[in-house]
Amino acid sequence: MKQERVFLSFIMVLIGLVVAGAAFFFYQATKQSTPTKDNIIVNISPTPITDSRFFLKVFNPKDESLADRKTITISGITTPDATVVILTTSTHEIVKPSSQGNFTTNITIDDGANYIKIWAIAPNGEIETVERIVSYTTEDF
Repeated sequence: MKQERVFLSFIMVLIGLVVAGAAFFFYQATKQSTPTKDNIIVNISPTPITDSRFFLKVFNPKDESLADRKTITISGITTPDATVVILTTSTHEIVKPSSQGNFTTNITIDDGANYIKIWAIAPNGEIETVERIVSYTTEDF
């Protein structure tokens, strides 16, 4: 008796799903979608292109590199009139580039992963940012 009830309940649920699915299918088939021709006006305005010669390129250290010494060299190039700021969790350095725009400095890093953020700040307030992750380890690979 109990098995028959479970079986009949299962059959009724199955029949209900089939009927509901068929009703939904027929409802969707009777709907007609008519494309509307709306007049869409798009105003395209040009994006101003700034003729900025300001840039920052960091040559050392490479991103996600490993260091086996506590002192690493940070070097790169930017515009000569910029100010370079190097930030880590434990230190900060301010470097003035040479007349060609080259800069180099040594910083001390902590054990483990070190997040280094290098900013070049132009006199007009423009900022370029480069981020590097350098990990210090004494393990041999």
